[in-house]
Amino acid sequence: MNNIIVDNNKLCEDNLYIYQDIKSVEVLGNSTLNINTNIKELNIIIRKNATLTVNYFSIIDKLDSKITIACEDNANVTFNHSFITKDTYNLNLLTDFFGNNAYLCENIHGINDKGTSNITADGYVKNTKNDNELLENIRLININGGKGVSIPNMLISTSKVIANHMVTISSVPSDEIFYLMAKGIDLESARSLICNGHLTKIITDDKLLIKIKEILKMEVR
Repeated sequence: MNNIIVDNNKLCEDNLYIYQDIKSVEVLGNSTLNINTNIKELNIIIRKNATLTVNYFSIIDKLDSKITIACEDNANVTFNHSFITKDTYNLNLLTDFFGNNAYLCENIHGINDKGTSNITADGYVKNTKNDNELLENIRLININGGKGVSIPNMLISTSKVIANHMVTISSVPSDEIFYLMAKGIDLESARSLICNGHLTKIITDDKLLIKIKEILKMEVR
C-alpha cells in the first residue's frame, strides 16, 4: 500500500502536494511529498520497507522550523529542501534511526538574500542500530549581504554505519558568472540563472518545479 497519512487522520495518495502547514506524516509505502509552504514543525516517520522523497521549497522572511525524520527497518528517504531567506531562518533538522539497514539523504540548497539562515542538523544512530546510512549535503549561497551558518551534530554510537556531513557556504561562484558573461549574458541575468539553478536542481517533481520557476520569475535580486 503506497499511501501517506497526514496529521494522523487523512489517508492520501502517494504523490501528495502540500500548500498549508502540516504537523505529521506517516509513510506506509513508496511515496513522494511535495511542500510549497513554510513549515514550523513537521514529524515524518517512514515505516518498515517504505520509501519517501520529499521536495520542499519556501521563501522565508522570519521562521523557526523543526523537522524530525525517523526511519524504521529498510526505510529509504531523500529529503530535498531549497529556500530563499529574506530575514532569519532557524532550521533544526533532526534525524533518527529506529531500525536497521535504512538510508537517509538530506539535500539542502539555500539562497541567503540579505537574510541569515542557521541550520542545525542533528543525526542520531544508536548502538543497537546497524547498517544505516546518513548523508547530509548543505549548500548555501550568500547574496546582498546574506549569511549562512551550518552546525552538524552527528551522535553516532555504532561502528556499523555510514555517516557524512558536507557543507559549502559561499557567494555566487565567480567562475560561473565569468563563463555565462563570456557567452554574452549580462551580470544580473547570470547571477539569477546561477541562483535559480541552485534552488531547482535538487527538486525532482515536475509539477512543483514549474511552480517554483513561476515564483522565481517574480524575485528581484
